Amino acid sequence: NKNIEIRYPFIPGMNDGEVEAIGRFVRELKNVVKMKVLPYHCYGKSKYAGLGIDYPGEIIDLPTKEQLEKVKSTLKSMNINVYID
Repeated sequence: NKNIEIRYPFIPGMNDGEVEAIGRFVRELKNVVKMKVLPYHCYGKSKYAGLGIDYPGEIIDLPTKEQLEKVKSTLKSMNINVYID
């Protein structure tokens, strides 16, 4: 009976087609007070370079503002309290 916050890492080309399904799943959960969308970023790139390892996220596009607004709009239309981190 604790309030929970759902965190949804949004990764274009990987899970961007799953927004409605994720929203339906979250809507069925009890005690969800909000959902935080975490846009994909490449902040770890320099750490990989420092270790001499190829960065696997190089092939992933960063989400656009329009994509994030669409995700937010879709989830809000499903009565989910959502915000972008």
